Amino acid sequence: MIASALRGVLCGMGIVFAASGAEWQARLSPTESNLNAIASGKWQTVAVGANSTILTSADGATWRRVEIPEPNLTFNAVVYGNGWFAIAGDTDYYSSDEGTNWNRVTGGFRDKTIYGLAHGESRFVSVGIINSNLQPAIFADSGAWPQRTATTSNILRAVTYGQNTFVAVGDRGLIMTSLRGDVYTWTQQVSGTTANLRAVTWASSRFIAGGDEGVVLTSPDGITWTVNAPASFTVKGLAGSRSEVVAVGVFGSAGRLHESPDGTSWPGSATQYASPLNAIVRHASGKYLAVGNGGLVLESVVTINSWTNPASSDWQENVWSLGHLPSIDDTAVMLTNAGWKAVAIQASTAGNYANSLRVKSLTVDAPTDSATLLLLNYAGLSRTFTPVNDLIIGPNGSLLSYYSAIDGGTLQVAGGRATFAEFAQTQFGNVYVTNGAEMIISNGWFAANQTIVSGSNATAMRQFGGTNRIDALRLNSGARYYLSGGSLITRSLDIWWGLPHLSGLEPSPFFVQSGGRVETTLLFTDNGAVYELTSGVLAANSIRLGAGVRLELKGGIVASNQSLSFSGGTLLLVTNGDYRLGHLLPNGGRIDFGTGRKTVRFTGVGYPPPVLDGTVTIRNWTGPASSLERDRFYIGDDSQPGDLRSVYFIDPEGYPAGLYFAKALSDGEIVPLDPPPLHYVRSGDQLILTWPEGFRLMAANDVTGPYNEVNGAKSPYPVLFTGSRRFFKLWPIF
Repeated sequence: MIASALRGVLCGMGIVFAASGAEWQARLSPTESNLNAIASGKWQTVAVGANSTILTSADGATWRRVEIPEPNLTFNAVVYGNGWFAIAGDTDYYSSDEGTNWNRVTGGFRDKTIYGLAHGESRFVSVGIINSNLQPAIFADSGAWPQRTATTSNILRAVTYGQNTFVAVGDRGLIMTSLRGDVYTWTQQVSGTTANLRAVTWASSRFIAGGDEGVVLTSPDGITWTVNAPASFTVKGLAGSRSEVVAVGVFGSAGRLHESPDGTSWPGSATQYASPLNAIVRHASGKYLAVGNGGLVLESVVTINSWTNPASSDWQENVWSLGHLPSIDDTAVMLTNAGWKAVAIQASTAGNYANSLRVKSLTVDAPTDSATLLLLNYAGLSRTFTPVNDLIIGPNGSLLSYYSAIDGGTLQVAGGRATFAEFAQTQFGNVYVTNGAEMIISNGWFAANQTIVSGSNATAMRQFGGTNRIDALRLNSGARYYLSGGSLITRSLDIWWGLPHLSGLEPSPFFVQSGGRVETTLLFTDNGAVYELTSGVLAANSIRLGAGVRLELKGGIVASNQSLSFSGGTLLLVTNGDYRLGHLLPNGGRIDFGTGRKTVRFTGVGYPPPVLDGTVTIRNWTGPASSLERDRFYIGDDSQPGDLRSVYFIDPEGYPAGLYFAKALSDGEIVPLDPPPLHYVRSGDQLILTWPEGFRLMAANDVTGPYNEVNGAKSPYPVLFTGSRRFFKLWPIF
């Protein structure tokens, strides 16, 4: 296959240089099928394409093909997220946690063709068409996978995630955005072009889209777009970091590749290849991998500056593989050699070798039976350690920052530990804590655009003090967040399992608050998540409890709450107290009073018309209503007429077992409605039913229901003995 791999280079050699001087090498490919997409994650890269082709590589240089039973599928998209690879195309959808063993998930994919996949906000989003009617659509794994969340006028070809926003692009310049991870709400934006858009990415602090005739658009937020200098070819793939952007595509029957400092201009000339290039990805090491027709695989050759000392020493020691201290010109810096060691950045390092503290990418790890610690040891706050693109902490690596400043692109704690203490000041764009890793904030200040904690129940964030300010925090797949002190400030705190088709494989995510303060605009929980409040303050404007969720109030204070909505979850009142919450929005779920005596107060209940109300059930309520020792449940005046019809008591104490409607006392307290008896008397061949005002007559053919209202029935109501057997009961009129 080496001839197939090398034939993609016009010069006839395996190595070429792009116009910028970067070196690219064609790699041996185990396929001649067209490769359509590529993704990297978990130190693994996956490329997919025609004829059920799935290729994997651990280093980007050596590739092998993974066989699946279905021989003739076309895969158009692949993405890595939440610890999993996902691929999709003309029929089925497959997932894998390591890229080797793939699980087929048919579900609703059989009638869809998927062109693009993205992951963000703990969700997978795909774009494509519904085959039965050729309707372009957007799909997401929100409650079902794939669930259609929007339809569009033109076909969308690609989708990406960045800056808490999904951006999808497609034919005739179509751009759709979903802000703040709301995958149900998509807005079409003005692109400024009618050219077909085929690629989009978030890089260099902006969204970049490209397509036919070399069109290139950029946007700082996904909403306002600018048409920039074009590339010299149809752009089919884009990738980048905070410091560069690379585009690949096709010109005639040839492939082209071009590098840019920021995606707004394309200096020099593109490099040309014999086969079209279809996709590109940036690897964790800082290099790029591109794929194309005929199985073409390209790898950018990187300059890696590695620490060589097996013993502990200071960062500025002359023990680096390239013979110089790390610099921004190195593609990547690696602290990954054997030995038990600490590499220290001291105050003297920051004062005398400040230029060495700005690097593109840094990896801290070690082989088995070794360990590497990156120690920022009171380096001070006036000079900043800046991993511009990535700081990666591997399973045998750790980071300890004492009174030091870090300002980086992405922090990946993948199995190791990162600790920020002694008033450290830290800021990243995105943070990923995965694979049993632990991240600790003991005090100081930490900030990030987005933090995702996922993996087994050993994966955890622990905060003992300080301030953790994150725009969007996600916990899923068994992850834990323990807050015992300090403040967590976030726009969105999202706790849920992740992909629905993985439900049951890993334990539920937990947020355990035993102190401190949480401030969030939205607390969203779903798929079996648990939030436990034992002490401290939970200040959440909106709380949403999804399927199988438990919000356990064991103490502490719930403050600033404007609404609490149920979609199958449980509010569990564990400790005696007076709980004050906002507007109750019922759509299936329960309030469990547990044991003891509790008081819970809502400002109102129900949705404004024309939205239909769901229900919420009250369980373990201690009564009866005449008892002074009863549980207290209040609903304020902020309600729609008749909204008590959504509240039911199940087996309340002091009443016969069963389901009871709710009624309001004069002070707004809600208690079970003890229905009056349905009176009857026989009169000849009729049964005369009578009942008081405020109730309607319901009938069913079976005692267990279903019961339907008897149209026009008024007390007294005659029932003939002829006909089939029927059962009757009363239902309140709200």
